[in-house]
Amino acid sequence: MKENRNIWYGIGLVALVAIVLAGAFLLTNTAKAVEVNNEGEEMILYRNFAFYSSAFSTEPTNTLELELPDTIIDESLILTPAVANVIEQSVITQQTELENFIGEQITAYDDQTKVSGKLLDVDGGKVYVETNEGVYALSPMGYVIPEYAKKKTTGEFKLDKKDSQFKVYYAFSGLEWGTDYYLFVNGNDGVIKARANINNSCGKDIENVKVKLVAGEINYGQQYYPPYPYADYVMAKETAPGGVGYEGRVEQFHVYELETPISIKDKEKKSYEMYKEEVKVNKTLRYESYGYDSEEDALTNVYSFSAPREMPAGEVKVVADGMLVGASSIENKGNGSLVELESGKSFDVTGKTETLDYKEGILTYEYSYKITVENHGKSRENIEVNFHPYGYGDWEIYDTSDEPVEKTQDKITWRFGLENGKKEITFKIRYKKLE
Repeated sequence: MKENRNIWYGIGLVALVAIVLAGAFLLTNTAKAVEVNNEGEEMILYRNFAFYSSAFSTEPTNTLELELPDTIIDESLILTPAVANVIEQSVITQQTELENFIGEQITAYDDQTKVSGKLLDVDGGKVYVETNEGVYALSPMGYVIPEYAKKKTTGEFKLDKKDSQFKVYYAFSGLEWGTDYYLFVNGNDGVIKARANINNSCGKDIENVKVKLVAGEINYGQQYYPPYPYADYVMAKETAPGGVGYEGRVEQFHVYELETPISIKDKEKKSYEMYKEEVKVNKTLRYESYGYDSEEDALTNVYSFSAPREMPAGEVKVVADGMLVGASSIENKGNGSLVELESGKSFDVTGKTETLDYKEGILTYEYSYKITVENHGKSRENIEVNFHPYGYGDWEIYDTSDEPVEKTQDKITWRFGLENGKKEITFKIRYKKLE
């Protein structure tokens, strides 16, 4: 292209004209305009991609063309005829088709501009169209050429003989799901509500398709999708009408099925209730110390409970007394796993760590510490202090002002209540030198 051309940049996305015959993605037979009878269409959603399958029939043919989403993962496409064999298969993308029309008159659209003129180039996701006003450069997610509306992303197949019964499978990106939660807290009683959120950015509308959601780690393309839990299932107490029902386990996965077929437009997000469960909630103010001096720091508010069933990774919003009091993301949690939500910092309670003394012997290092927790507000029942010893060598704790309630290799824990005022915990740690 010449550098001295005037170029106008369109805003937004080029509108998509979807041609869908009998289902979400099936197009038609290329031999002649035969009817496609979709007999079973299903989408399996993972966190980062979707897997589509469909059983369909046509009039007998040895050539077939299927409309595909623009975000198809090419190597995943497979067609299985009932009796014939596929002797050649190709995926033709929209950009490749547009390149065939360079130099011809076309019309392109985005959400604010309609451009008619000569197609100069297709490069880097942009189309360059020459008009009387200058050259327009559009950067859309897809293109519409009314004269060639059927020229989208398609799969073309040649068979060794005619057939009329087919199944097609492929994976594509841009249609994905995730989970989020609300935890409603009243004292120590809580209700956790889980939602499945489906986001469609694949460039096509989804119309009336059965959808299943998979929670589990799948190794695909040398990556694991998605990081969801490996856990046992407990029956949900409630599923909202039109929501998500639990179908069961397949291999290591949890599988959910939407109760009715769904329709979701491109660039649309929809949410569906998965389950609602009652839980017992513990509220703690937590201080973490790592063996070095620290300035006074506010303690962390922590809400914890036992997972009432499998909980795929997602954000949990905490609501208490009708007010949002914080949010925290969780990793995958199986049934009965401990769920801890760090919702924010305490306004009134602070902690700090001081090193009082250090001695080095022939075989050991010895440290003396003081941890001070100060409450400037009302009485607090559940305060937790965790001290993390250094990770080199064996250690022992002695001369403690307060006996720890728990000790592991990497953590020493104290728990207590505190009126307005402060509490000091003193102790010594002896480390064995490494040989």
